[in-house]
Amino acid sequence: MIVDIDVKSYYPNLAIQNGFYPHHLGEDFVSVYKELFEQRMQAQKEGDSATNSGLKLALNGAFGKSNDKFSLFYDPKYFMSITINGQLLLSMLAERIIDNICSVEVLQINTDGITVKINRSDENKLYGICEKWQKVTGLILEYALYSKMVIRDVNNYLAVTKEGKPKYKGCFEIIPMQNGAVAYNKDWSMRVVPKALDAYYRFGIPIEKFIREHDNIYDFCMSFRARTGWNIYRNYINPELRIRSREKLQRT
Repeated sequence: MIVDIDVKSYYPNLAIQNGFYPHHLGEDFVSVYKELFEQRMQAQKEGDSATNSGLKLALNGAFGKSNDKFSLFYDPKYFMSITINGQLLLSMLAERIIDNICSVEVLQINTDGITVKINRSDENKLYGICEKWQKVTGLILEYALYSKMVIRDVNNYLAVTKEGKPKYKGCFEIIPMQNGAVAYNKDWSMRVVPKALDAYYRFGIPIEKFIREHDNIYDFCMSFRARTGWNIYRNYINPELRIRSREKLQRT
């Protein structure tokens, strides 16, 4: 079985559980941060996706800005306390799983989680290890069970849940998303590529067959922006003069 283990609201929770705060803002920062986190958990419980997404952005944004020297949250020690502890705690969880479960294969470890493949007979042992880790750290783990994972790297993969629901990341993402909403600010080039990958890995349709039979011309379109110092040209055959022509285009 494939088990995806995620730490709930990892970086904000690390700050709350360990009392980390930007030095110049004082300890009250932790209290306010905790209050926002609890509000987010309540919104999530009630199915209020707008409030949940907004508070998630606020919580993660405050952490992210702690590494921005132009932000009022700027404090490199606070930033490094969270990121380094985060890496070490996840490494500790991975180490405990590897040391105690012989059948384990670690598929990936990212910023806030670990994905493992184990024998079904070791399922309870895995959850027991995770439970002990939660007691030591004060953090909360969430689980997802996958029937299939297709992984290019830790930021680009296709996962299929036991119920058959797909989860797309990076190059496998058919509709670019951000914080639960459609992200029109992302690159929508060549949608036919992730669609072809999805058709192949989920339904066994050959890549070439899917692309040749796909009839949405917009999925083949691509955007490109030339860097400074580069120029873009269109080379084509002029149908009237029947000669090869060249036209300089705008940078985007």
